[in-house]
Amino acid sequence: MSCTAADAAARQAQCSFTVTLTPMLLGVIKYVAFGDSLTEGQNGRSGLRGERIVDVPNAYPTKLQSSLNFEYTGQGITVPNYGKGGEPIDDKAIDRLKGILATEKPGAVLLLDGYNNMFSTCAPGVSNTDECDQKITDVAFGIRDLIRTAKRPEYGVRYIFVSTMTPPGPYLGIPPDRRIANDAIMRANTRIVSMVRAEGATLVDTYPKFIGHEAEYVDQDGLHLRPAGYQAVADSFFGVIKSTVTTAPGLGARSY
Repeated sequence: MSCTAADAAARQAQCSFTVTLTPMLLGVIKYVAFGDSLTEGQNGRSGLRGERIVDVPNAYPTKLQSSLNFEYTGQGITVPNYGKGGEPIDDKAIDRLKGILATEKPGAVLLLDGYNNMFSTCAPGVSNTDECDQKITDVAFGIRDLIRTAKRPEYGVRYIFVSTMTPPGPYLGIPPDRRIANDAIMRANTRIVSMVRAEGATLVDTYPKFIGHEAEYVDQDGLHLRPAGYQAVADSFFGVIKSTVTTAPGLGARSY
């Protein structure tokens, strides 16, 4: 590349230099996204026959995969979506994760889960109960068990990323109301953060990104997300992945 500079007396000087661009390679190219309907990509609306709508193009794993491939071109990074609507964290979920990890052999696992454990029991107005407290405990230990499963050496997972739960949005009056009380979400997040640290996983604190944007990010049932909300989740994972997963200079440097 070359440049020319001139001063007030119209004197000119020229120089040339070379700029070399070296692509960076991300240390992991497969990220399994595991969780419930908020991983699957449901938007909280129903189709003509009452079926729940899964908006795959706007699901957070889809958006995250796009962001990773834009940033780290040519690596074929994938984020397989293993969200399952209606599934709580329980023994069946643990067994499902085992099967997925054995098949996919990912370098990283992304966890966003726990809503179905707390749904209904921790709804607004009924969250200050022993039953809700027990469900929050179930979520915390469920997250622990998912982390411990992903850490098993036979699966070869190098990174485990765990998101906090997103807050409820305004319910727009179109049944059903699927809100979980915000105080219950906050209590659950406190437990999730502690469990993630104790187990040596990596925290993705999604919750703060939603504060002040609940009406924009959360869809009409007060629980599931709009495209902007799923983008916020994807951006949260993307930022932590960029700062956590190792990178190295790749081949194919270009000089200009």
